[in-house]
Amino acid sequence: MNLKDYRNKKDANREQQSASLVKMSSISNADKTKVSFRKGDCVHVKGGCDVGVIERVDCNNICVVVNGVRIVSKAEKWELTNAPKVLKETNTLGKVIFGKRTYFNSTIDLHGLTVKEAIERVKSFLDDAYLLNISPIRIMHGKGEGILRNEVRKFLDKETNIKRYYDEDLRKGGLGITIVEL
Repeated sequence: MNLKDYRNKKDANREQQSASLVKMSSISNADKTKVSFRKGDCVHVKGGCDVGVIERVDCNNICVVVNGVRIVSKAEKWELTNAPKVLKETNTLGKVIFGKRTYFNSTIDLHGLTVKEAIERVKSFLDDAYLLNISPIRIMHGKGEGILRNEVRKFLDKETNIKRYYDEDLRKGGLGITIVEL
């Protein structure tokens, strides 16, 4: 399986999971604060849409398989969901993430994408950055007419995990790059 096929499969899984997550009833906030996680529970990152299955619980950390990728992060960043149990397979590319920043690039390039494609990529990018405690991150949307920049910023305004965002320094890209602090 090449990288293009993998990305297409991941995007299809993301859309399917997003649709099922919207249809599910959520657990009340009171229940979420007192929850202890167990192996096999279905969870999603707070404010995110990717659903995963808990593989392991260690002290304050949990190992969750999301879209075939193992992620180890703090349990407080996750919420229980009523999603059906999904995604017990491992990543076909063999990439395993253990809460380290090793392979994560803190910049995403949206040049040449439609607004819809760009927003989907930004959603996924923000989820990954939040889980890995990476901040600030850079979103390269380009200057152009400013349409993509405006739409990305409208999306960022709705996100709850974002502290603030601003333009990059003029010498490093200015209006063509948005810096986001999580």
